[in-house]
Amino acid sequence: MTDNANLSIIDKGMTIEGTIKCDGCLIIRGIMQGSLNAGDVEIGEEGSLLAETKARSLVVGGTYKGKVQTSGELVVLRTGICEGELVCHNLVIFIDNTVGYTYLVW
Repeated sequence: MTDNANLSIIDKGMTIEGTIKCDGCLIIRGIMQGSLNAGDVEIGEEGSLLAETKARSLVVGGTYKGKVQTSGELVVLRTGICEGELVCHNLVIFIDNTVGYTYLVW
């Protein structure tokens, strides 16, 4: 996350359906369905993003399903599930805490 000045949170127990445009950082701990255009997005372990997404970067610690396009990194954490069409500059997949990660450049 790079822009702490504009921080938005979809917290646990919250479900949002529709279109969201967010210039700063968005943390998802609840559920978001629809369309998302954002800066940096982080899906927490308990969060779900079911959307067509355009973002600068996306970190998946929970569940992502849909079509995503990032201009920077797409990071899938050990706890993350990522399904759909992925278009990104860099893909980082964490295998476990001891091995580290696999780094692929697209």
